[in-house]
Amino acid sequence: MSGNTFEESVLLKELHHYLPSQTPLKDFIHHNTLHAFQHKRFYDGIFNASAIFGYHVTLELEEYRNLVETGRIKKEVLYRVIESKKGTDNIEGWLRKMQFSNYDLQKESRIGKLRSIWNKHYHVDLNNKVQPLLFRILAAYLDQGISNWNFPVTSKGFLEALRMVENSSYASFFHSSRARDLFFNETLTLSDLLKIVVGQEDLYEQYIFDQQFAHRGWAGMVATIENRPDTLFEKRAISLRDLIHFELILEIDVLDDNLGQNWKPISALEVLHPIDLFAEIEHTELQDVLELFQDAFEWSYYDAVLGAFVYDNIEEKFKHQIPTFQAVFCIDERECSLRRHLEFVEP
Repeated sequence: MSGNTFEESVLLKELHHYLPSQTPLKDFIHHNTLHAFQHKRFYDGIFNASAIFGYHVTLELEEYRNLVETGRIKKEVLYRVIESKKGTDNIEGWLRKMQFSNYDLQKESRIGKLRSIWNKHYHVDLNNKVQPLLFRILAAYLDQGISNWNFPVTSKGFLEALRMVENSSYASFFHSSRARDLFFNETLTLSDLLKIVVGQEDLYEQYIFDQQFAHRGWAGMVATIENRPDTLFEKRAISLRDLIHFELILEIDVLDDNLGQNWKPISALEVLHPIDLFAEIEHTELQDVLELFQDAFEWSYYDAVLGAFVYDNIEEKFKHQIPTFQAVFCIDERECSLRRHLEFVEP
């Protein structure tokens, strides 16, 4: 995060870095959604992602303990993992911690805290009130010929196209006259809109991260289309800045519609200090416990999986040395039944 002075270009660059690069589904999805953490060691990366974004990166502690009880995590493997990571003298101590210690299991991500204040003070859930309309508009504008009715204006940029639709329609995207006037004011910057919604300049970046990560799939796809227009067959001119601009106006509209103009910027509701969303997290004993459990869970299956590969029956190998045919499948449940049927009729 940058300093106290808001810089729109810095914000957009950081968002592009941390948002998942979600391409439209015409492309094969192979992207690492935790790419922003892939420079870290595996467990450091996933625990940072969990603390910052609230991602679920492991099973729950009780699930791991149940896996030990049911034998899916083999105890001899668990001993071996603890010995390799914590030393022979510490096996019993770590076993007790893993089986019986109580830990604070409450997950509270850094992202999302600031915008939750709207609900706390005004009982207005902006996500529920803004996102259904926002997603329908985005889907209609980015549509690639699937819908029955085409979006009426596709040769213009996102905001310009919406202004043309709004200006020529009997119905409106907005409930309040202020939001509509703001929408047609083409001189407004993100800072102008954030001053209305947030107020305190050093909270702008944190607020936008909260907002965009509340729908990171859509935001990530818009960011990807902005950088790679070729991901769409039918090109659309849209940017992450456009999306944020429009969403802020929709938020103002919802607040005006529900509260009149008697609401205050979010920074006027509480004494707030910006947080460094991406500061390193403190390492905890719970992380060590989860790491040991996860390693033991994986290694418990290693021998079984490896054994299936190295199984060598000379007679069978000779019999099927020249296959009747070969087929390649995705690792996907939709292909699983077809693959199993083919293996059954022609081993």
